[in-house]
Amino acid sequence: DGTLVNDAKEITGQNQLALLQYQQAGGRVILASGRLPLSLRWIGEELQLNPYYLALNGAVAGQGDTCLAKHAFRQQAVLDCLEFCQQRSLYCHIYTTEGIWYDRENYWNENWPERNLVWLEGQQRDPERIGMARTLCLARQVADLAEAVQAEKPLIYKMAVFSQQTLAGQWEELAAVPGLNVT
Repeated sequence: DGTLVNDAKEITGQNQLALLQYQQAGGRVILASGRLPLSLRWIGEELQLNPYYLALNGAVAGQGDTCLAKHAFRQQAVLDCLEFCQQRSLYCHIYTTEGIWYDRENYWNENWPERNLVWLEGQQRDPERIGMARTLCLARQVADLAEAVQAEKPLIYKMAVFSQQTLAGQWEELAAVPGLNVT
């Protein structure tokens, strides 16, 4: 987002052509993003490429349907982050390889599956593809995020923390939580 993909969630024709030419010339295309692995595979399909990808901010590496490496957070680091957020009234959702888990509806998770779609420049928004995203990109609401993590022990590869106010000054505190890499 902001490099290959513009603000309209589109890949420009110029970028499409450059990537295709690069791959045809023997170059290896590697897509890197905070998006889900599935979303990066979709981007590769749209571009008619078979790129390597680094998904979920580098926590998952793969190519096509093949996962090459994964690195999940330790469960205690996830619980410590959730406690930090709860104490400061910050919103947090957590990412598995299939989607997000959250405990309250808001702007950041509203229509989340559709936000994982990227379109080619000028491409019509296909309702069938949007429906597929809603089916395949899990957006799971739970009553209490920490309790769900403790009970189900999901593998968490990314956490996103949001606030209506500035997070300035809180990043340093959050970065002090053992096992977290704050970006």
